[in-house]
Amino acid sequence: MKPIFVIIILFFANENAFTQTTLFYQGFEGSISCSENWGYVGGVVNSQTSRTGLNSARVGRLAESNSITFSTVNVAGLSNVQLQVYHSVRSGSGPAMDTREGADILVSINGGIYVIVGSVGGSADNSWTWANSLGGTTNSCPQTYTMPNPLLYNVPIGANTISIKIISVANQSGANATAKCVNFQNDMANGTAGNYDRNDEGFFVDDVKLTTTSTAIPRIWTGAVSTDWFNCMNWNNNKIPNSLTDVTIDQSALNDCIVDLGGNATCRNITIASNNGNTPDLIVKNVSTLNTIGNLFINKSAGSGISKAEILSGSTFTCNNLTLNGSGAGLGNASFINEYNINSVTFNGDFNLNSGGELDMTKSGDYGILNLKGNYNNNSLETDFKQTNSFVNLIG
Repeated sequence: MKPIFVIIILFFANENAFTQTTLFYQGFEGSISCSENWGYVGGVVNSQTSRTGLNSARVGRLAESNSITFSTVNVAGLSNVQLQVYHSVRSGSGPAMDTREGADILVSINGGIYVIVGSVGGSADNSWTWANSLGGTTNSCPQTYTMPNPLLYNVPIGANTISIKIISVANQSGANATAKCVNFQNDMANGTAGNYDRNDEGFFVDDVKLTTTSTAIPRIWTGAVSTDWFNCMNWNNNKIPNSLTDVTIDQSALNDCIVDLGGNATCRNITIASNNGNTPDLIVKNVSTLNTIGNLFINKSAGSGISKAEILSGSTFTCNNLTLNGSGAGLGNASFINEYNINSVTFNGDFNLNSGGELDMTKSGDYGILNLKGNYNNNSLETDFKQTNSFVNLIG
């Protein structure tokens, strides 16, 4: 008997290949926070119905807000960005969505005009739950409007920014039913907001979310509320950096960025940059730690002031390569400062001092110590390395 060979081929799916990471979220449970980080204006927060938590947002009720607009957010360079919006209309005579009442969801990409990406319409006392797979129904007009629940919209590749608007639409004007339908359909097609005709109606949204499959989501320091690295509200998407994320601190920030009070911070790469007179600093102090897995790059391209990183009071800083680029020879306006011998500062790669950069390790009555495992490259002036009494340990 001939031997029988059986070949078994196993396919293992990468469970993280399509993992969605939340960038921005709003569930209307409270004020803007680290968990509900997508700001908005308009709408009415209410507890009449909700998908999760206690609250949702409502538009369209008679004499109330007929639109809710979410703040413009940065999605540049991110992959497979997707918008999610859950929606509902309460049941009953009155609360439901009547004939020639509806809602539009619109998006604006890169600051352009708002474009409708979903529409839903009602008929006599029509309602649907958060779990309804379609949401909405036909109305008495020839045009029908249905929308998946949740609405999922894939943000176009190459989008840098996106803004979301949700509006109620209602139009009962016209000499007869046909004219009324025409007017309503025009408003739906044009995204013209209008209020319903009762004070117990409304179109409800909840769990509005923007996600991406990108794993390394950049963090831009805004300094919106304080100088604290560990306050999520100071970062562009209200999330504190980790070892997989790049950090940018630039002229748009409102405050310096400080790692303080014995904190232990980490990130992948850091860019400190300024092209005008606003020069927010990166400071590590009070026996704190900042571990940069990758590189620190300080670039002052124009304007007054000095862009710098400074290590103070017994703190620890590590990175791979450090590169300093100033805006002109001898200006010293891209600076790394390490003037205390109780600090622990290590560059696991190269130190690159380019034109306009400055390495300052000199302080009256004290001095800095630097552990350098790579190459020391001074492409600027000798005086741009302030080294009196300091130590550079070449351990590469």
